[in-house]
Amino acid sequence: MSVQRKGKSEWHYWCLIVPRGDLTRLNSRFGPLANPNFYRIDVSVLSPPGLYYVSDLRERTPELLNVESLVRAHATPICSVNDISESLASDILAKFPAATAIMIRFQPNIRKNFQIENLVGADLSFTKFSTCMKRATSEQNSEYRFKTEWHLPNSLQSGRLISLVLTTEERSISTFYDQIPGLEFPSCCSSLKYVHPTFGLHEEIARFAEHHQSDRAEGAGLLLAQCLFHLADKQTPCKRLQLVQVLMREVVPLTGAYRTRREQMVERIFENEFPNKSYTACNVQLDRRQYEQSQSSLLSSNIRSGRHRAYLALGSNLGNRVEMIESAVLEMSNRGLTVLRTSALYETKPMYLENQESFINGACEIETSLSPMDLLDRLKLIENELGRVKIVENGPRTIDLDILLYDEERVENSVLSIPHKRMLEREFVLRPLCDLIPEFIPPTPDSIATYQDILEQLPKSTDTISALTPLSDYLPPVRSQSPTRPTHLMAILNLTPDSFSDGGLHSTVDPMPQLNALRSYTTQKHPVTILDIGGQSTRPHAAPISPEEELSRVLPTIKALRSDPSFQKMAISIDTYRAFVAAEAVKAGADIINDVSAGQLDPEMLPTIARLGCTCVLMHMRGTPETMSTLTSYPDGVINGVGNELLERVRDAEKAGIRRWRMILDPGVGFAKTQAQNLELLRKFSELRDFEGLRGFPWVVGASRKGFIGKITGVQDAKERKWGTATTVAAAIQGGADIVRVHDVREMGEVMAMADAIWRV
Repeated sequence: MSVQRKGKSEWHYWCLIVPRGDLTRLNSRFGPLANPNFYRIDVSVLSPPGLYYVSDLRERTPELLNVESLVRAHATPICSVNDISESLASDILAKFPAATAIMIRFQPNIRKNFQIENLVGADLSFTKFSTCMKRATSEQNSEYRFKTEWHLPNSLQSGRLISLVLTTEERSISTFYDQIPGLEFPSCCSSLKYVHPTFGLHEEIARFAEHHQSDRAEGAGLLLAQCLFHLADKQTPCKRLQLVQVLMREVVPLTGAYRTRREQMVERIFENEFPNKSYTACNVQLDRRQYEQSQSSLLSSNIRSGRHRAYLALGSNLGNRVEMIESAVLEMSNRGLTVLRTSALYETKPMYLENQESFINGACEIETSLSPMDLLDRLKLIENELGRVKIVENGPRTIDLDILLYDEERVENSVLSIPHKRMLEREFVLRPLCDLIPEFIPPTPDSIATYQDILEQLPKSTDTISALTPLSDYLPPVRSQSPTRPTHLMAILNLTPDSFSDGGLHSTVDPMPQLNALRSYTTQKHPVTILDIGGQSTRPHAAPISPEEELSRVLPTIKALRSDPSFQKMAISIDTYRAFVAAEAVKAGADIINDVSAGQLDPEMLPTIARLGCTCVLMHMRGTPETMSTLTSYPDGVINGVGNELLERVRDAEKAGIRRWRMILDPGVGFAKTQAQNLELLRKFSELRDFEGLRGFPWVVGASRKGFIGKITGVQDAKERKWGTATTVAAAIQGGADIVRVHDVREMGEVMAMADAIWRV
């Protein structure tokens, strides 16, 4: 029986006293044959103090009435509910020596007395064992199990709900809550955040769960479980949290227009009228041992061997800013710091002292055996050698290297603060860090929010902060996240006899005739900014040639272009999948390496790009040009297939030492794709650009004159497929392409200009 009174919180305690000895007759405990040493007492207590009600008291013996008086004496909101339970259980055990365990269950009236939208239930059970039942060690003599449940909107279209059920289990010593500051009840005040240390995070948990609803529910559940362990370990060193279970279940759809769906949902939550029909989306259980193993893997720091993981901020606003940052990263490697990964680079306006040039900011992940102070000294030495002179606080600097994180340590002294002060307030720090560890949690108390969560909560800047990718010394970088960025026109120059549309048209011996023709590319109304030169055909079933022959085709033209001042502002791209050819082309003057295999056809390609330090294009392809047309199966859809496989190529490039700011991606239209898949890539290209792990990269799309265009339009001659190509160029730009790779440069330049006028505003 439960008692409710308007405007007052209701507190329910169920005290279950279990005797020693044979418990086989528990099912008949309330009948005439019930064990006389076994009692069940249900006590309802109303808050504020002084109003208590008792229900379901089976036998009103004097001893049992003493239990009732104990509940009345303890259940006052002047301390935490857990303290009440602990103290009450201890007194009951003392008065009833036959009992071996006491279970106390607490169920607050959530919906009527606490303003927590979408929270539909909370339940805390506490079990205390007598001395003969202590487990593991003499200190672990109690267990808490806490369960909360939310209903969250799943999608605007379906109107479905996700019910998130979170259960945590703890074992602790009797006074553990005294060790955690801030968990005591203020006088005459009650709040759910004092029920349990994780419950005070209800808003963050609900937002986390709603944000991560996707087909990767298990991954989101596991991450939430890890976050809660992380929080508990930061709050107290006794590591009492032993188990976290996350259950997500989908509830039947709501009816009505979307405008009222949320109102309907909230109303039905408060009326407790949700249907019971549901199915489980995921059920994740993580115990202490599994968590500690996963954390060891996540942090990837072998402390025993003296290796530590650190994250550094990179910044410059003087001279060639990108070159200065790259020089600093190279110096780190030369001075014993292992650079594992880098973020993208972002251009931002200066803070504090605004009368100076814009900064380029980034971050990198390193491994080191140095202590935090020794690492700081090493970084200051690199700054000095690269010419940093500090004239004024927050003023211009050639290079700025700061320690953001060092394992999970916290350092605070007169010269060093880790985590870096105010890093969570600065977008120019958080955005690069989120390229590296978006789902990690800051080593600061009382938060389960990830770096990505914190970044998304920052006030929106009026100026878009965009990743930038250098093309050459004479061209501005690509700003792939700027809504007003111009599209770059990449012209194709095939110096091959067997390319599908222009094979044999250009001389490979005397470059002068094509140079005269190419000059028009620089003077036309919409000039070419990148020239992509290839000496090996990559059309389907193309036969390979030797590296020497490939070089003999491309080197004369590259050298001639670089010696002609009229092509100074045109970046040169070498279209090859061979590392040797790429290296020789860059020595001759090429700026970009365009590899259709993203390093898969030559194991030396990615290390070569890293050593050269140039920008590269990583294209999606399967197999080789001879076999790719048979490898077109994408069980999860072409967007997911291409996205996941390109993400693997990015990770391979990072492992090889290629900087993230030096990568451009290409979906590989026509390579290991059917006609339908090519069309879907163009139709859903914006989804691919927003693929998790690939956001912020610039993209090049090359569909010019390809076979699927001829099949759809009926144009047999590839050179005549201008109109079909024009449509693909417009579609690519609408989807967010930064570079379009084309044969017909004058016509496609006009298409590009018109598409930019429509979509790049």
